Amino acid sequence: MTLEATETEIKNNTNIKVLYWETNFNNKLGCIGMIHIDLAPQKPPTLEQMDQVIFEIRTKDASAEPVLYKLTGLLLLPFEQICWQQSYPSHGMSTMELADFFFTRYSTNFKWSTIVAVYYYLKYNAAPPADL
Repeated sequence: MTLEATETEIKNNTNIKVLYWETNFNNKLGCIGMIHIDLAPQKPPTLEQMDQVIFEIRTKDASAEPVLYKLTGLLLLPFEQICWQQSYPSHGMSTMELADFFFTRYSTNFKWSTIVAVYYYLKYNAAPPADL
């Protein structure tokens, strides 16, 4: 299969799913690559499934324009293992502030042992970074 045929097949098999976030946490929707922490999906996607979906991320408070991202990776772990190096880039919060946010948002359904996901996103069709 030629490169052009492969690209056409990928384009035809790709669908767009809309995600709504509360806000543009840490102003990360302007970044080429970013992470986001939230509850883990009940059934994590395979790499093939991730490759076939483009996410349009919108904010409920209109703090950012809708942006297209590809999910490139997913790390599942109990919330108690989330560290500052993950919580701050994700939400602009310390791990304890993020815990308070999740306890408030998810109420009785959230515990320290709740499995969360660190979602790794790359902006869809972003221009490559300039050569250094």
